[in-house]
Formats: sequence, structure tokens, C-alpha cells
Amino acid sequence: MANHTVINGEFTTCLPADDRGFLFGDHVFETMLTHNRTIPLWAWHWRRLKLACQDLEITLPTEELVLKELAMVLNDDMSVVRLTLTRGSSQTGYAIPSSIQTRRVIQVRPVSAQMTTHKAHGLDADCANFHLPNHSLLSGMKHGNRLYQVRLAQLCCQLAVDEILIFREDGRLAEAMASNVIIVHSDVVKTPQVPEVNGVGLQWLIDMGAPIVKQDIFFEEVDQASEIILINATAGVRPIKQWRKRAMTAREVCRRLQAIWDQSLR
Repeated sequence: MANHTVINGEFTTCLPADDRGFLFGDHVFETMLTHNRTIPLWAWHWRRLKLACQDLEITLPTEELVLKELAMVLNDDMSVVRLTLTRGSSQTGYAIPSSIQTRRVIQVRPVSAQMTTHKAHGLDADCANFHLPNHSLLSGMKHGNRLYQVRLAQLCCQLAVDEILIFREDGRLAEAMASNVIIVHSDVVKTPQVPEVNGVGLQWLIDMGAPIVKQDIFFEEVDQASEIILINATAGVRPIKQWRKRAMTAREVCRRLQAIWDQSLR
């Protein structure tokens, strides 16, 4: 496909310089795995997108329109598609004009070969040297300010690891760079009570009956965990094979969760 970007229903890569998503990060987005011209977890993505638009008061297009435009980039191959809804264009600084039109941006890219490798063999991970705030008005939603994630990606390169786990100021685990975190500690499978992003992949696993408990998790529990597992909606379920130079050999829970996850692509 010569052009992999659709903006408001047209194949183009031209985004106006006064778009608030570009200027202020004033947008929400979903990154989704596609398979056989479908988005297996669409219902979960759409639900989270609706909640984010409601919280930020961004006008939500109709589901019918969004699906029609997504179909323009879907094919039989497995791919990753990003749907971004910006608040639109304005020349009013931070103030939002009374008349503004949501802009729809759809981009598609191939699935990374690393996804398969990490799923089978695991990732090396370390801990961030800075913290997230204990409370944020934007917690839970997939909004446009991704500077923390950019910094974590830089840290991955500096430490020569695949992933970074980040904690809050009070010591609670938040998430990984681009994934939710699941740990196995004292035979309990658990995930943070308040992640920075309410992950679609994680929620799908829970809705499918995976026995995952939501509770506050602190560094000591992560450091003593028998398994550390990452999950997001595009890469699926992946084990951590080395945590802060410590080899992680247990994979039993990860394999069970991977078996549940594979149902989403049947």
C-alpha cells in the first residue's frame, strides 16, 4: 500500500500545523492488532476510546464512520493500526473554541518481528530511575502526552534492556514502558490496582476469566516475584526472562495466559 495514513477519510500525510493534537498533545488514541481484516479486540478498544473522549470532552465520531475508515487500511496480513482522535484545529492557544471538529487519523504498520521473539523467549527488564506522580487527572486513558514513554525508551537504550518498569512516588508499581504488568508473588497472580493506562489486553484477559487480582504492588514484591509478565493489545502476553540481571525461569502462569490470549486471534 503506497500510503498508510488516512486522515478524515482521505489517504494523506498532511496534518495542519494548527492541529491541537500536534500542538498540545490534545488527543486520544488506540493502537490495535489487526488480523484477517478484523480488529479482534475492537469492542474493548472502542469502549476505552469512548471513556477517554468523555473525560476530555472530545467529540466522538460515530462507530460506523470510524470502522468505515479503518477498513480502508485493513488487509489479510496481521498488522498494527493506530487510531488517533485529535480535538481538531484551533488558533486560540490553550482555550478550546466553541466550534471545533474532531480530526480522525488512522495509521497502519507491519507487526514487528520482535513481538514473536519476545513472546517465545522473553525480555530483559530493569527499573526506571524516576517516578510517576501518585495521582494524575489523566490516569487510565490513552492520551497524547507520551513524554514519559519517550524517556523510558531512551532509558532502555542506555541500559541495553528491552523494557523498563516504572513506579509511583509512593513506591507502587504503575506499568512498563508500553505494557501493563502482571506478577506472580506467593502464588498470587496480580496486577497494579491503578495502572497509568487501563490496558485493553489486560482487561480482555480478565474478562476472559484469567485469575488476575488487582491490588497495589510495591518494589519488594516485584523484586521477589517468581514471574513478571507484560501484556498489551498488540504484542500480547510476554514473559520477563531477566529482571535487573536476575534470570527468571518460571513460565507456567505466562504459558497459561498466552493460551488464553491466543483465543483472540482464532
